[in-house]
Amino acid sequence: MTPTDLPGEAAEYIADLLDLEAEETRGEAVDWVTDYDALGLGPDSEGTRSSGPALWYPGATTFLKMPTQGTYPRNYPVGAVVHFTAGRSEKGDADAENTIRYGASLKHCYFCISATGRIYQTAPLNRWGSHAGRSSYPGLGESLSSKLVGIEVCGAGIVQQTDQGFEPGWNKTSSRKTYYTADQVRRVEKTANITQAGYYLQFTPAQEESLLTLLRWLQANHPTVFQFQYVLGHDEIAPARKQDPGGSLSLLMPDLRARLLAAPVVSPPPAEPVLPAPAPAPVSPPAPEPAAAPETEPGGGFRMADLFVTRGRRPAPSRSSRTIPGGTRSAAAEAPEAAESGEEPTGQPLPSAVGAFVTPQSVMSFPIASGAVAMLSKLAKGLVQGVEENVLILGAASVIGLLIFLVTLSDAQVRPRTPLKWAIAILMALINTAFLAVSATGLGSVALQAVGAGE
Repeated sequence: MTPTDLPGEAAEYIADLLDLEAEETRGEAVDWVTDYDALGLGPDSEGTRSSGPALWYPGATTFLKMPTQGTYPRNYPVGAVVHFTAGRSEKGDADAENTIRYGASLKHCYFCISATGRIYQTAPLNRWGSHAGRSSYPGLGESLSSKLVGIEVCGAGIVQQTDQGFEPGWNKTSSRKTYYTADQVRRVEKTANITQAGYYLQFTPAQEESLLTLLRWLQANHPTVFQFQYVLGHDEIAPARKQDPGGSLSLLMPDLRARLLAAPVVSPPPAEPVLPAPAPAPVSPPAPEPAAAPETEPGGGFRMADLFVTRGRRPAPSRSSRTIPGGTRSAAAEAPEAAESGEEPTGQPLPSAVGAFVTPQSVMSFPIASGAVAMLSKLAKGLVQGVEENVLILGAASVIGLLIFLVTLSDAQVRPRTPLKWAIAILMALINTAFLAVSATGLGSVALQAVGAGE
């Protein structure tokens, strides 16, 4: 069957759905199966409800079936391949079902996730079908359809920017044009699993939530076989010719694996449509402990800002406390959000007021700074005639205070990140300068008397 064999609008839907290729069988006989009920492998078959790993995901829609070629070598996939369909998704479940029907006509087989987040399962988990094509990966060998289950996420994939919006590839051949807005796409550069820079239609939040939930269940259902390290992108197992999921997924594939490894699910979800998990409960960090002495970098290097800032260290919370909808996240996934929100990453030094002489380090830093002000004002008095001593001391205190402020700001961990924190930091710098001037006035008098006695 070809796209033009299908009636009406369905032909347009599937015109550019997938880059399809037949799985190499190397001359072996293919055990094509579609009638799983007849084999006792259907979702309602008694055999699939016996002890051992479930063959059907409890929350899946299962009325559509796709053909499989054989049994997995370990009777279960050792991992999964994440794809995008490169097809239409705007009509939600209807587009997903069109994708499945057309894929079945080409003897392909996979899970499918619609734009609504609905998960379709089309074959039992002990049977494999074609989805990866020519593929390989270290530790797995080649022809990975027979080892990894396919998960197609409905979406256009790569799109091009035009005056009308961002258009998918099928606009060039289809009479039904589609354009996406800037907030629906994501631009990425080549890195990690991204094999082609450019604009990608983003997966919906519901799709990504369903993807994570399904992957966690697949591992929990047979933890001795399914391994998160083998949750791969099509662009990782066929990088010379594939771009999915690419920038359609909000995480790079290594970060997705890190998130999965951080918190595998321990029980199957209920047989209901996937719903968003509740928001995580806030976790209050413990109060920072005062530093007894200036810290050093891991390599032992001293930081000038340590003279002026108290640092504590927030202990890393347990993994169970770092919750996201659908599970926990890795520190690698947390860090970008922490940087945007102004929060310190877990386990990093906590900043205090910038340049404030109200820390244990004050015992060391304040007298040094005051002495520097006195010496600088004395030097200025010898160079500038006719200026009152107190004015020179105030000027010297301002210079030293500014230097302290700038040195402190050189440490990114204590640099203010909000307008309010900047205002507090500047106010503290001014107070420090005033303290320096008052203190240095006394030190300056002592210095002048000592100089006079020497003359």
